Amino acid sequence: MYTADDIRQAYDRAGIDIPSEVAEILDSWDDPDNSIEVQLECDRPFVIGYEDGHEELVIAASFDEAREVAEDSILRYCNYDMSDGTVWVDYWITDLFSGERIDGTVAVHPDEPDCDEAYHDWQAPEWFGGCKENPGVWEHGGGVECTRVCRNCGVYRVSDSWARRPGTGQEGLYSVRYEDPDSHSLALVIRCRLEDMRDDTEPEYRRRFDEAVERVFGCPIWDIDHEVVERLEIEDMSDVEDVLDRVMETEKSV
Repeated sequence: MYTADDIRQAYDRAGIDIPSEVAEILDSWDDPDNSIEVQLECDRPFVIGYEDGHEELVIAASFDEAREVAEDSILRYCNYDMSDGTVWVDYWITDLFSGERIDGTVAVHPDEPDCDEAYHDWQAPEWFGGCKENPGVWEHGGGVECTRVCRNCGVYRVSDSWARRPGTGQEGLYSVRYEDPDSHSLALVIRCRLEDMRDDTEPEYRRRFDEAVERVFGCPIWDIDHEVVERLEIEDMSDVEDVLDRVMETEKSV
């Protein structure tokens, strides 16, 4: 149970003057026979409860404002395992004076993993399969699941507009997850990087560049696929950088 001093301190932390109608309530708040239940339209105390058992006393003008505080707190301080993607976090809010309560849920999406370049460049190559007009997209329930791969680092992003929440079975949610690069996506990265390097090469030297690529990979740029990547034991971006360096060194001797 929160005391009148607890509530006054909450106003002080929020930097808000106690409204006169609230001050009147607080004068008798600690009376054990107090059974005040009143609706106010001013900055007033709300109790926010989180699913980990933690409670927070805040001052807000409405449930909507208190909801913003709750969801911002969850997004700012959450420490959930999001290795499988989006998690959903429940909370509840009670108007301390009226006793009215609402429940809410906020979706917490994982942060984008770092990219080897300044930003991710999400692509949908045809080998993804799925929708012919839009590779990487599949129907899923009443929505779609969409897979994209970054041409810069090979990370996958999978979004689902008909996700199911574990534990409750609720459907029709939106989720995002990221997956590590594999031989397919690293092959895409290598092809894109080599094509960029070739485009930056003076036309009269491109034959030498193409020959260097074939010496290192055993095939032209456009034939580099996951089997080539696996044969050369390219497992991560460090290996990608090493093999691209080999191409540049080989070009010098062509």
